Amino acid sequence: MSLQWLLLGEGSLVVLALVWCWLRDISIPYRWDLADWGISLAAAAGFALGNLGLYHLGRRTGRPAAVHAFLETEIFPLFRGVPVYQLILLSAVAGVGEELLFRGAVQEELGIGMASVLFGLLHGPTRELWPLALWATAMGLLLGILYQASGNLLVPALSHALYDGAALIYLSRREGLDSMKPVSEEG
Repeated sequence: MSLQWLLLGEGSLVVLALVWCWLRDISIPYRWDLADWGISLAAAAGFALGNLGLYHLGRRTGRPAAVHAFLETEIFPLFRGVPVYQLILLSAVAGVGEELLFRGAVQEELGIGMASVLFGLLHGPTRELWPLALWATAMGLLLGILYQASGNLLVPALSHALYDGAALIYLSRREGLDSMKPVSEEG
């Protein structure tokens, strides 16, 4: 899968969410507020630290092996050597598209729980990747709480985009992840 396909997929979420909101007459609250930018930055940093900690803890224990194998053979190589501006563009479109859809449309219609579960399933699409889906569900719940608490869709969208940007830039520049072997469950 190329970066262009990922960008097209994420961009299609923007269109889907906007059409959904238009058809269902859902108004999405957003505003540019400096305090909300600070909240978004703090949330993105928390997500990044939590994700990095879980990833490296999993590398040491070898668990969950299926998630690490998926990340290291399927996801990390997609971003290796990609120019930073392309990663930022993808992160911005993903943050806006996913938050418009899951928080702006789904959460407004079906509630925070359903929006979080659907968000998690999108990010952990197979039975073997359930830990990834669980982590994404938790992140979706936190993003949903940020949206409800702030009344501003830009808070979760910016948090999401900043987190994705930091993660993708880290992955694209990190050497040796593909060749690292998880510790076996016996070791």
